Amino acid sequence: MPRSVTLFFAFAIAAWVAGGIVFLLPKKMRIMKRVGRVLTPVELIELARRGDREARELRRAAGWYALAGTAIVLAAMLARSVLGG
Repeated sequence: MPRSVTLFFAFAIAAWVAGGIVFLLPKKMRIMKRVGRVLTPVELIELARRGDREARELRRAAGWYALAGTAIVLAAMLARSVLGG
């Protein structure tokens, strides 16, 4: 049982990373194409603060994405400590 839990959470983390590539990266690329250059994270945050709608949506989505990733990692650590993996 513990091995299957470990594999499940390894798959969940891999799916989380793939989800970020599929959902967040295209939004960031669209913003950079519109602006005309590569933006640093600080520049993206500043763009969102100045009222850019797409940048605000990306920032909000990235926040939820980070929260979901933290929940996955915490659940994996809890499951491994309870089930002894």
